[in-house]
Amino acid sequence: MKQLDEETELEYLILNILRLHGREINPDFGKKSKQIYDYSELSLYTQEKIAEASRRMYKKGWIYIFDEGTPYWHELKDKGRIALREHLEKNSEEDKMQQPSTRKPTYIKEQKNYNCQQFFGNISGCTFTMPSADSARQKAESLTPNGRAVHRGQQKQYLFIDGKPTVENVQVRNEEKQRFMRYLSEHNLKNRKLTCVKTDTLNAVIVCFLEKWREKGYTAEHPSGGAVFRFLTEECGINSEVTEQSYSNEIRDRMREKNHEYETMSKVETYFNL
Repeated sequence: MKQLDEETELEYLILNILRLHGREINPDFGKKSKQIYDYSELSLYTQEKIAEASRRMYKKGWIYIFDEGTPYWHELKDKGRIALREHLEKNSEEDKMQQPSTRKPTYIKEQKNYNCQQFFGNISGCTFTMPSADSARQKAESLTPNGRAVHRGQQKQYLFIDGKPTVENVQVRNEEKQRFMRYLSEHNLKNRKLTCVKTDTLNAVIVCFLEKWREKGYTAEHPSGGAVFRFLTEECGINSEVTEQSYSNEIRDRMREKNHEYETMSKVETYFNL
């Protein structure tokens, strides 16, 4: 296996930590959030070295740094996940090509680099059995962009449903998207970003629309917070200052409370009576 230079090795190490622990690193938690420096895998590196590596990966589009000047909080992006997957696949292929009789044990050497993630195959007769490239690919592809595992059989849920949450009603989605975007445009909210701020005006509007959609049977009784986030970002093009997981939790709590602003709901209802 080709040895990496120290800078590249550190970059892949950070990517792997984000893949495994990305949900623990969240600026919405404030001081309670973990920082990338907190993980023992990076104890051999100085904060300056870690910061330099983080900025390099930010420029490559591999990660997002919540505070570029002092990159304490990190988020793994799709490009970084793909880069890590390709790296794992390449190493797996190189190991597979080596002859057992001439191959030198590498598991001790590699342990410090990726917390044994290079060796997630089975162990038989005290011998490490390396997985195939397909196995490594399947493991990497089983992760979402924010590092969460996708369980077998798990299906994507939609906001506007046709009988069940895993079947989308495209016609209703398109009609309600137009209604929602017209409201945002006419109330100067089109350029606002998603946040978890309790007093945020955009969130108040979203909750009112969700309640009206639920009343009309367009959505599930308790729609998925992730489905709401994807509709707002992917379909409506609204940018977000927070992660999908954070916003999903926030909007789910708001829907559960059903504490709508009377004035905002009155405005929203007029758009359903047009």
